[in-house]
Amino acid sequence: MRRFSKLVSMLWILLGCLPAAAETYRIGVVSWVGWSPVHVAAELGFFKDEGLDVDIQWFAGPKEIADAFQNDRVHLRYDFVATVVAEARKGGNLALLAETNWSHGGDKIIVKNGTTFRQGKGTKIGIYRDSPALLYFLNIYLRNQKMSLKDFKVVQAEPEVLLSDFKNGKLNYMVAFDPYTIPAVTEGDGRVVANSGQFPGCMPEGIFGKREVVDAIPEEDKVKLMRALIRAADWIDNKKNWPAFQKILNTRVLPDQRAFNEKELNALMISVKIHNRKTLLARNKENGGVYRYLGQMKGFLKRLDNTNPFFEPTVIMDNGALLKALGK
Repeated sequence: MRRFSKLVSMLWILLGCLPAAAETYRIGVVSWVGWSPVHVAAELGFFKDEGLDVDIQWFAGPKEIADAFQNDRVHLRYDFVATVVAEARKGGNLALLAETNWSHGGDKIIVKNGTTFRQGKGTKIGIYRDSPALLYFLNIYLRNQKMSLKDFKVVQAEPEVLLSDFKNGKLNYMVAFDPYTIPAVTEGDGRVVANSGQFPGCMPEGIFGKREVVDAIPEEDKVKLMRALIRAADWIDNKKNWPAFQKILNTRVLPDQRAFNEKELNALMISVKIHNRKTLLARNKENGGVYRYLGQMKGFLKRLDNTNPFFEPTVIMDNGALLKALGK
């Protein structure tokens, strides 16, 4: 199977759709502090130190980046690890290079004051993306409340629409992310009953690409890419770099937002856990945390709709370059 994949990759290279050695690698992102290592690596020249030409391409939202990825305008992208799972279930063939971080409080479950989930059985819960990541997070909370997703009708809407419906009383329950959670509480008479930080690792994120694209990138370049990202994570982890990091956050990571002050940036960073070397190894090594997450996700999805999830964790993972970069 992998031999066939390599033959397909060679054909696509000849057609000009895939990267060849020494080409510019395009990586897609949206505004999210969890993916700041790739911006640090670009800003501080870590990619150049490795001899790589990397172009970080920013997109306005999930739809825009998904379209660019699908149409090969970027080689790699960041998103929920569950996005790789969702594509695999639809017959897609994506390769996860590394789990790099996870949401640690930035995603929240909100209910209207004066009501509870138990009182709302049979009604709607709004989510901001049609993603297994959000369903998994929501299910963990409901399970702790002796309920399940099957007790509700889950509906998806854009964050702005979701917030409007909540404030107008069309929804009493929703999953939202910062900063949309703030007006939901202050203007929508809502209260936060859970956040992703209460269930560490429930919403992991990472960097991935189409299998044929990943296979077409020389192994040496993938190792260099991972090494630069690890170096960036180390730099972020050093508190001495906080003043310089604040500038990168405002100018590169969140280009569509107003400049945030130090207190606000601190709050944003608290809502995410960026993996350092130790955590990168623990999560991405064989049978490590991300493998367990993928196995749990597979079981969850099978219980949810009683169909074959169509993916195997070992097929999705392509962690060899990361492990080499970590010296393992």
